[in-house]
Amino acid sequence: MSCPAAHFYDYEYNGISKKENYGYSRILYSEKTDIIIKCGFFVTRIGRVKGLAAFIQFDNKLKNINKSDISINSSTYGALSFESELAKPTASDFDSDFTFKIPIESGSERKILKRIKNDTITIKIKGKVFEFIKKE
Repeated sequence: MSCPAAHFYDYEYNGISKKENYGYSRILYSEKTDIIIKCGFFVTRIGRVKGLAAFIQFDNKLKNINKSDISINSSTYGALSFESELAKPTASDFDSDFTFKIPIESGSERKILKRIKNDTITIKIKGKVFEFIKKE
């Protein structure tokens, strides 16, 4: 007997972006720098934990951005909370990963998917606004 699969339902960026691996969107942040973002609804295998999540990777040229510069809000469930920052130990174009989440306690996976149809996750980073929409 195997473990049941975990699920992640992507939100789509409401703007111009380049699709990256695993559903991430590469978005122009400023004239010379990009950010990479993924937003969605998740259900874990173990414990059937459910919630919304946003993962943000910053170009290493944006070293002056920290968690207090970021606010993330779902139009259905409210504010997502900062969960972790992972500084990458290797030299790459993107140095930091930030994770924000909000748990969803009640409702089956199917009912939550109906509830979040057309939900918008708004990410504000130092005055710049990025919107992701759950279309299906």
